Amino acid sequence: MAPLPPSIVGRGASYLGVLVDDLTRRGTSEPYRMFSSRVEHRLSVRPDNADQRLTAAGELAGLVDSARALIARRRGDRTDRAIAALEDARMGAAAWAVAGVDNAPAGKSGRTVSAAELLAIPGVGYARVARALAAAGESTASGGIDASDDSVDASNDFHRAASSPGELARAATILAAVAEADPTAAEEATVECYYAPYLARQRRDIETMRKEEAMELPMDLDYDAVGGLSAEDREKLKEFRPATLAAAQRISGVTPSAAIALLRFVAAQKLRRGTMRGLAVDAGRGQTAKRAPGRIR
Repeated sequence: MAPLPPSIVGRGASYLGVLVDDLTRRGTSEPYRMFSSRVEHRLSVRPDNADQRLTAAGELAGLVDSARALIARRRGDRTDRAIAALEDARMGAAAWAVAGVDNAPAGKSGRTVSAAELLAIPGVGYARVARALAAAGESTASGGIDASDDSVDASNDFHRAASSPGELARAATILAAVAEADPTAAEEATVECYYAPYLARQRRDIETMRKEEAMELPMDLDYDAVGGLSAEDREKLKEFRPATLAAAQRISGVTPSAAIALLRFVAAQKLRRGTMRGLAVDAGRGQTAKRAPGRIR
């Protein structure tokens, strides 16, 4: 049997990738403990999407047979179809209420809400949204529901036009077909939509960290005043007093989430002093992602 090339799993793909990267690049002076706080991509590295993250790599490494890989690819395709349908199906809050989803965010006048946004609300499930879309498609076509709350300027990204009756019905058909063919794909689509706002924030944090690695950290920085640091983070930072954000990230025991907390804290201090301009970072209070729904409702 011909030797296979090495299989490399990055930090963004698995906890194992984080563990190996930490031990080989940073080293450790004490027993290594695998905490979720060490993983900067932890909202993407979830048990429910493990097949989508790792099956292709497993197939290339000869660990996953072609039949199982095909199942994963089909599931991924169905999940993508469902998410696209959920993102494209839009109605005003009042129209959603008439269709059976009465906790859609009202927002500003004229703002439509996508079905994907609804799935980020606790208590709103895939099956409920699919039923609402089917009902809205029929009722809108007959004049029973006005899909838009007010007149909408479709050229404005914030005020995106409501979907047509045909588009609503088509989205409902896609969601029903996906749920029937593979309920797990429907669950994955639900979880992806649920976490979408937090994943967007995570991507912004990662991009900002990449751009701001050279940010200088004050040598007299009071680490006890920095929110979001663990006891181990504070201990390591006080011991080494890193000069830059990049240096802080290279310290064994300092987690990626601690580096982000440092970035926000120092950025907020500099903004208050008027010494920083144009830093694309949310220097305010961080969001905590809620637990995703575990089943289709």
